[in-house]
Amino acid sequence: MSSRQPCLTAVLVLTLAVSLAGASVAGQLGDQAPELRVAEWVKGGPVTLAEGKGKTIFVVEFWATWCPPCRDSIPHLTQLQKKLKDKGVVIVGVSLEEASTVREFVEKMGSKMDYAVAVDDKGTTSKRYLQAWGIEGIPHAFVVDTEGRIAWHGHPMGQLGEVLEAMLSGEYDVRTAQLYARAFELIGNYYELATRSLNPDEKKGLSALGARILDLTTGIKSAELLNAFAWMILKDEEIRERDFELALKAGKAAYDLSEGKVAAVVDTYAWALFENGRVAEAIEMEKSALDLCTDEEEKAQLRKTLELFEQKAEQSG
Repeated sequence: MSSRQPCLTAVLVLTLAVSLAGASVAGQLGDQAPELRVAEWVKGGPVTLAEGKGKTIFVVEFWATWCPPCRDSIPHLTQLQKKLKDKGVVIVGVSLEEASTVREFVEKMGSKMDYAVAVDDKGTTSKRYLQAWGIEGIPHAFVVDTEGRIAWHGHPMGQLGEVLEAMLSGEYDVRTAQLYARAFELIGNYYELATRSLNPDEKKGLSALGARILDLTTGIKSAELLNAFAWMILKDEEIRERDFELALKAGKAAYDLSEGKVAAVVDTYAWALFENGRVAEAIEMEKSALDLCTDEEEKAQLRKTLELFEQKAEQSG
C-alpha cells in the first residue's frame, strides 16, 4: 500500500494494523484465550490464565533464543513488566525450543529478562495461539484482558505498552477493536481487488465493498482509517481501479471527523477534490493544510502540491 501515512495517534488504529487483511483465520478479537500448556516453567510461574480472571491482564509472547527481533524485545518486555507488575499485568514468554536451550539463555540474561518464561508443551500453546490466528512470524504477543478474552495481538515492540495503559485506564474497548479489525480486513480485501483489472461484475462488487467500508469506518468515527482509505485509492501506485468519488466521500468524512485540524487529512481531502475536478476548492484546502503543517519537510511537499493545483487552474482558465 501507499508509503505515505498520516501522523495520527489513535491507539486502536496503530495497534490493529497488525490485522491480517483479507486473511481467513479462526482467531478473533474477543475470543476466550486458550489456557497455556507448558512443559516447564524456566523462570517465574506457574501462570494460570483462569486464576487471573477478573483481576489480571496477561501478555503471552512467543519468542525464540535464535530470533534477533525476539532478543531485541526482551528489554522492552522487562521494562513493561517492572512498570506494570503492581497494576496487575503479568508477562509470559513462551518458547518452542528445548528446555535446556531456553534455560541456558535465561540464566545468562539474569535480571535483563525479568518476567515469566515457559517452554511450550509439544507446540500445543503455539498451535492454540499462533497457528489459530494465522501468525507465521515471531516475536508475537497476545494480550488477554481481565475477562479472559484476547483483546489485542501484535509485535511486542509495537504499541503493546500503549494498549496495556489503555486497558488499565479503562479506555480500551474490545468491541471497538473488533470493528477496527474488521475495517482493516475489508480495506485489505478492497486493495487486493483494486490492484487487478476487473470485469464489469467485479467492478460492481468493488464498488459495493467500498460503500461498506465507508459506512463502517464512518460509523466508528475513525478519521484515521477514512483518511488512509482515501489516500490509498488516490495515490497507491498498485491501484488500478481508482474510484475518485469514493475517495472524495472518505476524505470529506475524515475531514469532518477531524474538524479540519489535521494537515495530512486536509491534504488528502484536497487531492480528492482535485481528482474530482474541483480544482479551486482543492487549492483552498491545500492552503489550509499548509497553515496547519508544522514539519518543514512536509511543508515543502505540500507547497509542490499547491503549485501543481494552481498550474492546473491556470491551464483550465
